[in-house]
Amino acid sequence: MSFIIVKYGKEQEHIFNANCKSINLINSIKEVCGYNDLNVNEIDLAEESTGQPAALNTTPYEYANTNLQARGVYVLISVHKDEHGHVEYVPLIDSKSNFVVKLKSPRKTKEETKKKMDRTESQKFKQVGAGNAPRRSIKPAENSLTATTTQTTTAKKSPSVASQ
Repeated sequence: MSFIIVKYGKEQEHIFNANCKSINLINSIKEVCGYNDLNVNEIDLAEESTGQPAALNTTPYEYANTNLQARGVYVLISVHKDEHGHVEYVPLIDSKSNFVVKLKSPRKTKEETKKKMDRTESQKFKQVGAGNAPRRSIKPAENSLTATTTQTTTAKKSPSVASQ
């Protein structure tokens, strides 16, 4: 089961099932925690230990558990964007808490990560070169089975020959 703990308000926390679409999780969190007045794009979660925003509103129709760590502890945050595109994260917890949302960029989407991996792989391929790759010869499985069978047959004949 994939659940998360969300901290909010004055030392309050609630357990949520993250095995659902991100938009459904955000709407459920808003309802349970009492933030129905906020728009879906104005609310998010941040990891308690790192302050990293989960950016659930960027992938509303993907399952939330792909962006959240199972059994992870998250802090409810408010997301404010100005007209210049600057983003400010405000934690929706008591000010006495030691949690401070670190201003890190949201997690990269799967597509961005895949593109980066593809570029890395193509660079490795270019460095090695198609013609410079070592070639390996692999013996067919049938030959190794035949050899084993022959050895076994020979081994069985040897004791019988010795007893005559």
